[in-house]
Amino acid sequence: EDFDADYFKRFYEQYYTEKVEDIDVPLEKLLENLRLVKNEQLTLACLLLFGRSPERVRPQFVIKATYYKGNDIHSNEYKDSETIDGRLIEQFEYGVSFIRRNLKGLQKNRNINAPPILEIPKEAFMEAVANAIVHRDYFINAPIFINIFENRVEIISPGILPNTVTEDNIRYGVHIERNPAILSFLERDKKFRYSGRG
Repeated sequence: EDFDADYFKRFYEQYYTEKVEDIDVPLEKLLENLRLVKNEQLTLACLLLFGRSPERVRPQFVIKATYYKGNDIHSNEYKDSETIDGRLIEQFEYGVSFIRRNLKGLQKNRNINAPPILEIPKEAFMEAVANAIVHRDYFINAPIFINIFENRVEIISPGILPNTVTEDNIRYGVHIERNPAILSFLERDKKFRYSGRG
């Protein structure tokens, strides 16, 4: 079965502070109430959040991460490359980890024994990876790309801006959640960092 009931139960207990077994609702009905099951079928959100191996069912919903030599894409010249799959929270964690391990640490006039500062603040690339996952268009069968170059990091998420959102609107703080069901579960996880402000 694609649904990992044990993982879901641990999640539910942690974030709702009660065990699934202790509530007077069958698991199937609970999943339906949480909009994770519709017409007795797992929703895509359920598969991506609580599936055993979502990539088996939806192999395109992964992150392709590559650290290229230089400042351009070279298909066979890279320093690090990884296909990141699993549940969305795992993709977030491993995507952030991939960026972190491939960024330079800078001393910037600091004591030699001081820990280096990453060339891009951790909060910035965590938010960027979160945005890519939360706002991707899951009707497009393509992966998210994390491309690291010597002079920049690019994170490409499938899809165009949702609804009436424009680049100008974004600058003024307007944002619309493309996947509110996915976000509502991810933001309950303490490891997931998302402010919704870009």
